[in-house]
Amino acid sequence: MNHHPSSHSVPVSLVSILTHLEAAVVGFYGIAIMATALAQGGAGVGSAMMLGLFFVVVAAVMLWAARLFTHGRGASRAMVLVWQLFIIIIGMQIALAGQWLIGIPAVAIAGIITVSLFTRAVHSHLDDARRDSL
Repeated sequence: MNHHPSSHSVPVSLVSILTHLEAAVVGFYGIAIMATALAQGGAGVGSAMMLGLFFVVVAAVMLWAARLFTHGRGASRAMVLVWQLFIIIIGMQIALAGQWLIGIPAVAIAGIITVSLFTRAVHSHLDDARRDSL
């Protein structure tokens, strides 16, 4: 099977594209936290920088998992799934706190990815890559 991204089925492409998008948003959020902390200064700069760095590291791991998934690595499904469950939980908390425009899209995107991870197309994508590597 060809593992070039343009040859993937819809569920495989959805997981890949949306996980890359999530990683970009999380990374941007981390950078925004750090930039805001530096611009405002004050006593909380250190903790804000650490929080921002945490989000950047999470984004890097998400990006890595998305790349592994795109190339058909079997363990990538678990990595992507764990982050989706975190995003669903955090997104629900954000929505319940009144930030509907952030929380609901986060939950919806993570839900689409989670459901797509258990489709036959994704299973076949990961199984074919495993078989090709043997």
